This record gives sequence, C-alpha cells and structure tokens, in this order.
Amino acid sequence: MNRIAFRDRQICRWNPAAGFDLDGQPIYVVGINYVARHVCTNFWEDWRPEIIAADLERIAVSGLNAVRVPIHWEYAEPAPGQFRPEMFSRFSTFLDMARERGLFVMPWFLVGVATQDYDVSWRNRESFFSERMTDLAARHITAFVKRFRDSSNILCWDICDEPEWYSRHPGADQLPYDTDRFHQWLERLYRAIKDADPQRAVTLGFGHIATGQYGMDIRRAAGTLDVMTVTAYPPHNNEDLIHGFRSTWFLGWSARMNDCAGKGIFTCEAPGWSDIEASEEHIGAYYRVCLFSNLANGSQGVMPWVWNDFNDAIQHLPPMDKYTIEKRFGIIREDGQLKPAGEELCRFARFTDEFPPSEWMSVMPEVGVLVPAQNPSSAHQEFSLLFHHYVFLRQAGLRVRYVWADDLDDYKGKLLFLPDSAGVPLLTGTWLKLKTWVERGGTLVSTSRHTSSIFNALFGVVVEGRVNVIDDVVMQDCQDMFSSCEGLVLPHGGSYLQVRSAGADVLSRDKDGRPLATRHALGKGQAYFMAYPPEAALAGIRPEALGCHGIHAFFRGVAQAVGLSCPIACPDPRIELDVRRHAGGRLLAILINHSRFPAVTSLRYEQTGTEKPVELPGNGVLWEVIKPE
Repeated sequence: MNRIAFRDRQICRWNPAAGFDLDGQPIYVVGINYVARHVCTNFWEDWRPEIIAADLERIAVSGLNAVRVPIHWEYAEPAPGQFRPEMFSRFSTFLDMARERGLFVMPWFLVGVATQDYDVSWRNRESFFSERMTDLAARHITAFVKRFRDSSNILCWDICDEPEWYSRHPGADQLPYDTDRFHQWLERLYRAIKDADPQRAVTLGFGHIATGQYGMDIRRAAGTLDVMTVTAYPPHNNEDLIHGFRSTWFLGWSARMNDCAGKGIFTCEAPGWSDIEASEEHIGAYYRVCLFSNLANGSQGVMPWVWNDFNDAIQHLPPMDKYTIEKRFGIIREDGQLKPAGEELCRFARFTDEFPPSEWMSVMPEVGVLVPAQNPSSAHQEFSLLFHHYVFLRQAGLRVRYVWADDLDDYKGKLLFLPDSAGVPLLTGTWLKLKTWVERGGTLVSTSRHTSSIFNALFGVVVEGRVNVIDDVVMQDCQDMFSSCEGLVLPHGGSYLQVRSAGADVLSRDKDGRPLATRHALGKGQAYFMAYPPEAALAGIRPEALGCHGIHAFFRGVAQAVGLSCPIACPDPRIELDVRRHAGGRLLAILINHSRFPAVTSLRYEQTGTEKPVELPGNGVLWEVIKPE
C-alpha cells in the first residue's frame, strides 16, 4: 500500500456520499486509536517521542492510514486560559511524525473517558454543560483548531469521546442528561470549531448506547454535526461468544442506526475487545467479520480500539487497577507481533486498497425501516427488537435505511418495514401518514403489535384481542411469499394480536386457524401484517438456531414482489452478502459468514440463472470478482 504523500495546506474534507476526500482523492480510512503502551492515555505528559515515532512507523508499515488520539484537557490547560506551550509543541511534533509516515491524525478533545475518566480539577464540581464550562471548552478547542488548521494531515475534529461518561465525575450532570442542555453544549462547541476552521468536518464520538435513555438525541446531533461517528462494542457477548452470531452483526447495525440526516458515518472506535475476556483467535474472528460487515453497511471508515497493549509495569496503577480489561485491547503484543485482530485489520486495509469503496459502489436493494418519532431508548428490550429485525432483513439480502416517523414525508422508497418496538407506539398522525403512503403505491410490512384507530382499515382486519403464547407457534397454510415458511416454528413466550380478515388475504395461520400473516390491497399499494412478531419470538433462541431460521425468506419474498432484486444472491441466512459494481461493469461479491461454523452454500446469478457452489469456514470472508457477460 502506498503511503499518502501530504502537501502543505491540503484540506481533508467529508463528502456524505463518498467519505473523506483529500484534494479530490477519495480516502477510505482504515486506522487505529493510538495511546502509548508505557503510560496509557496521557502520553503527552510522559512524553517519549522515540517510542511514539517507532509506533507510528509500525502503524504505517502495517498499511493503516490514520490514528485517533486524545487531547487531555487539564494537562493542556492546567488553569483556565493558561496553556502549556509544550503541549502545542508536542502535538505539532506528533503531527509531523504522522505526516512523514503518511498518516492522518484525528484528535479528540475534552477527554471524558479514555482508559480512565479524565476531568479538570478547576471545574469545582460545576456542570460540564453550564454556560461557563461550555465557554471554556469552546475556547480550549478553538486554541488547538486555530493553531493547527493548516496541518494537511488533520483528518477531522472530534469534540469529545463518549460524553455520556461525564456523568461519572463529581458534581456532573447525571444520566439521563437534560436533552436541550446537552445539545446546546454540542451546538456551541460545533460552532466554535467551524468558526475557526470552516472546511474540515466536525464530529463527536457517540457510544452506541448514547440514546434517548441517556438524554441524547442522535438525530438532533446529526443535524448539527458534519458526520456521525460511533463507538460500538458488542452487548451480546455476555450471551454468546465474542465471535458468535449475534455479536458480529452489532457493529453494522450501529452504523445504520447512527447514519442520520444524510451526513454519512464511520466507526471511530470499533471493532475491539480485550483478550483478557476472550482469546486472541476469537477476537481475530470477530474483527474479520465486523470489518467487512461494517463496510457492507455503509461505514466510510474504521478505527478500532486500540493499537497497543499496555506494559505490565503500569497494570497495578490507576486507572489500570480499576479498569482491568483495558490492558489487553491492543492489536499488537508487547513483543511487537501483531495479534490475529491486527492481522485482520491489515488484511482489510489491503482489501480496501485493491477494491476502493469509492470505485466499487454497493448495488444491494435498500429498504426503509420505520422507528417511532421518540428517540430510541437503550433499554434492552427495545434495542433487541430493532436489532433482531435488522438481522432478518440482512439475512434476506436487503440493505437497511432507518426512517424516523417524523421524517416519513421524505421517504421515497417502495418498501417500508415497521418492526415491533416494545413500549414505544407510533402516534396517530404517523399511522395516518402510513395509510396515505400505502394508498399512493407503497408496500408496508408490519410486525408491530401496536394498534390505532387507523389500524383495521390499513391492514384490512378486525382486531379481536391479544393472545398470550404458551406453546410454540407453527406457521401453517402458508401462501405466496410465505410458502417457504410452511411448518416454521416461532418460539413461545410472547403475545400476538388475534385478528380476523375484513378484506385482507390470509397468507398464514397457526395450528388453531388464527391468522398469522395477512396482505391487504389498499389504493395503489398493499399492507402486510404479521400478528406474532418474529423479532420478539426469536430474540431469545440460541444464536446458531437464529442463524438458520427461515423467517428471512418472507422478507426476501416481499422485496422481490415489489421489484427489488440484486444481481447476485446467497440463500444461506448465516451469510451477509455485499454486492458492488465497478464503473466498468464488473461485480464484486463479498460473502461474510456470521456463524462460527462452516457454511456450504451457493451464489445465484440473476442474469444467467446459474449457481456456483461456495464454502466458507466459520467466521470466514470470501470475495469474488464477476466479469459482465
């Protein structure tokens, strides 16, 4: 891989449709978060440039093109308005060392959490979001931005990392934050940076849990920021192995959920996990699948946590003595050898160099998924329902675009899914919009148990009550796109709406003859309804059973019925497929096995009607270039 040769006063810009751009040259970022092994996060204070230079050289030799680094607020500014000159000097030296090695630098400010919870002692228990502290934070960041805005290898400006963890500091606002107050803080800091450097992108490293339950509105944030970034760690690793079926889908889902307001997204801190809690081999498999899945789901870059393991000599000192797993998140061992995760990151960098995403555009059929107007909560049940619904759609070969209820008027797609959403119902006005959208020619697929006064007319049914499911639900009398679901079992434990047809076609019933799935022609469109939501039913089954469950066939069938198709398909629901087309007409098929077990499957070519057998190892990734006929 050729290193980037930076020239003076170049500006890296963000294009929401294509990612980073350096003077007209698209850049797909494959980088790494960097902190020094000898001291952990605040290597500015314990400054050892020879160690840092050697690390940056190794990062560059490995084929990576960017590093993300923290700027410790209090070390740089030990008293309000009093900056350490050596901090500016050291950061300048760091930029120079990185530029010489072809590396972008992405600084993040106001460190909230980075191996430890950093603070500023002169805050004196005042809220981080107060007018005074916000003004001081703006001045702090502006001092750096003005000084270094002409540096050609600044990737973008990151306001801070995971601001939800400010809540752990004495006197700080507690979660959930006051939403207006938080976003006023965000908007003030964004404007301060843009006033100092109008050309570069500004972002903030949201954790995947930074949602309504924490007082943050990612859509409102997306309206402010230039690009969305996310830090994502697998919440399912406590239910499954780190490289298990559910865990490896989570990063792609986080990217889709946070790709808001047409701004685009990249993952500024993911994938990653500590080999104190999982073997190096399992983490390597997790990296392999997540890196390609992240690309398949539209992320315009990736920066895992983190380059180094930390030295044994500091593991008994704060913060390592408290955050014990932090010592071994690195992708390189203390002896300088890449771990399997590091090898996978380097392999992925070579892949994006050979097949630049800016030249190979995804042709996967896209569908909309509606979520309530309220900002999604991080409550496990709601996250779980949205997440499992996403998995079914990806298993069906469909690419997801999330559409919030109050943005429904702007949705121009053919097909819209309404997943079950626990205790967050749609508003009556949204139901009216959905009915109008269907009447005008849209196809709606609902698995939601929520109802409204519009519900019966929309789906052509009469709701007779709610049924608690004691026994497993078996799909019977299946027709049309449900035909492949005959005999499919949905586990018991939930509830569904008992309905009778009032004009709808019944496409599937349970063993007692009650409708499980219906289709209703309404105006120029049609509305499908599943009475027993599969995302709720399948959320608790074993990962490998989920991977092989056949419900995805229905989602694929509906998409095909409305004319959404892909030049290449893979029937195995364990395989996430990404198909990309080059300007010259060639196709690139990327197959990602989310299962820990081998998969024997096939590729189906739409143009010729032929199939090619394919075998993938557990957590394997394969790709193939197909030339046009």
